[in-house]
Amino acid sequence: QWLYIDMVAHNISNSGFRKFDLIICPGEGRGERIEEHIRKKWKKILLYVLAVIFTLLMLGVLYFKKDALPQKPQIALCGEEVPINRPEVKENLQKAIRAIKKDYGNSIFSLGDNFLFSFVEEELQKKGLPADLKYVAIIESMLDPRAISDKGAGGLWQFMPRTATEYKLKKDDFIDQRLDPFASTEAALTYLKELNDRFKNWADALAGYNMNQDEYAKAKFQQKAKDFYQVVEIPQETQEFVFKIIAAKLIMENPKEYGYRKVQPYRYTYKNWQIQKVPINVEGRISVDQIIENLENRYPEWKSAEFPNYNSHILQRTLPTGSYYVYVKRDGIS
Repeated sequence: QWLYIDMVAHNISNSGFRKFDLIICPGEGRGERIEEHIRKKWKKILLYVLAVIFTLLMLGVLYFKKDALPQKPQIALCGEEVPINRPEVKENLQKAIRAIKKDYGNSIFSLGDNFLFSFVEEELQKKGLPADLKYVAIIESMLDPRAISDKGAGGLWQFMPRTATEYKLKKDDFIDQRLDPFASTEAALTYLKELNDRFKNWADALAGYNMNQDEYAKAKFQQKAKDFYQVVEIPQETQEFVFKIIAAKLIMENPKEYGYRKVQPYRYTYKNWQIQKVPINVEGRISVDQIIENLENRYPEWKSAEFPNYNSHILQRTLPTGSYYVYVKRDGIS
């Protein structure tokens, strides 16, 4: 018969053991009983391991399902089809979706309420450009007009100094128009239109926007690629840039398909406000505080606390002799 003794091991309680089992199996059939006991133990362990594996597999399926592409006849960027039937294109887009979700989380949806998002949409509409171009500013700067990259690109549209000069954006010790969201948007949309006129394709235009356009054109020609999606030997940043723009569009316009159950899809809503540009001529020197005081006298309804939100292009607290401008927000004035 079996003798089962449960002994409390007080002397080893500090090592994490609470008790141990002593099994004594005397008599005939001792070996068979030990084997049966071991089989039962291993059966329990095996069932536990299988349950854990099954749970992990299900979690994996749910995770990747959130990043799966929607079941739609096609995905488009600026009205042009994205060839997701190509395995490498589909894989790159899924990577971009995961990257956007990891880097931005729910915060990407709050950008839809940013007044600059509304402004960019309105400017695109006025110029007859694709509405999808608004996602360029999200990927470039998260709509932060003060953003400066490690490589020296600045502003909402991340202009490099040389390109900024080409598009008449002033930069000196006192003023950096790359950080002016209104002037830089005008320059960026002009630049993007010129790129599309050159490449006849928006994906190519966006790649040329991210890297030197001549270098991109050379790489595409040397690789005999028909479109951006066939160009392989270009910087990884440029490759990811275009796919992240597509991913941002898909997520913001179809949040539930990507695991955001409590978020409503972004819908265009233009705010009724106007930014007024006010010229300032300085003789001698003038401080920003003096400028704000003068604006308060001129526009009594204006909220001076909003001055930094629209005037990030002013770099110093004091301006020397010269011609400048500032912006004031005037609600409801047409």
